[in-house]
Amino acid sequence: TVKAQTIEKTQNQQGFAILTQIDSYRYIELDEYFIKSFKISNEPGSANSGNTGEVSYSLIIVVAEYDEYPEFNFFKIGPFISPNINFQKNSNNSLLIEIESGNLLNRVKTSYEVSSDLTIIEN
Repeated sequence: TVKAQTIEKTQNQQGFAILTQIDSYRYIELDEYFIKSFKISNEPGSANSGNTGEVSYSLIIVVAEYDEYPEFNFFKIGPFISPNINFQKNSNNSLLIEIESGNLLNRVKTSYEVSSDLTIIEN
């Protein structure tokens, strides 16, 4: 028999607060590992654009191998203003992350490489 489902209000609100900051999510599979990417909004005014409440964003990336008990690493990259994020699989089983960010007149492109040893380096 299947146990009846329950609904419980969690008392650990702080641990789940980051879920309210998720702006977008991507899941990418490669041959030896996978990536979960979360674009999260930072606190109001974090973009430092005068007297506005404009937010900056950070990227939280989980890099993990396929396994019942996988090895994994967490990375937080940022902050970025108005980021445009692109992911590109490379032939050597790595992933290129390109982030274009900044205000309209001053956009900057930054790239990172995720490799099969579960690390990220800036290119």
